Amino acid sequence: AVQLALRENISHRHHRMIEFTGVHQVLGEGGALDSHEDSVTAAGREAAEEAGINSDDYVVRDVFSDDHGPWRYDTVIAHTHGDAGAFAANSESEDMQWVTLGEVENFSLHAGLAGAWSQLHERVLATLNS
Repeated sequence: AVQLALRENISHRHHRMIEFTGVHQVLGEGGALDSHEDSVTAAGREAAEEAGINSDDYVVRDVFSDDHGPWRYDTVIAHTHGDAGAFAANSESEDMQWVTLGEVENFSLHAGLAGAWSQLHERVLATLNS
């Protein structure tokens, strides 16, 4: 699961090194679910571990699932007021910054995120308008 935090029309960019490829790519905070977790719980844990974002600082608005049959990648869409105190909280994070939604596709996105971005972008916009 991955956490995509939103502040007005601005998304949180999490820059992380994919060590096995040596390529810098943009992802949200995230990782595998523990056996007892759902996607929202896992995304909250990862947001805290990787970006120092406390669960009191955001409200979950939607979950977008990029389903690939035997596995899926869930993006938890959350809204926050202000920057939620985000920072590179551990070695998995190289850089943290807020960027406009329109800027997201200009970054070197992880292939999975890039492939799902148009659908995810629509879902994010829907949460801003609801």
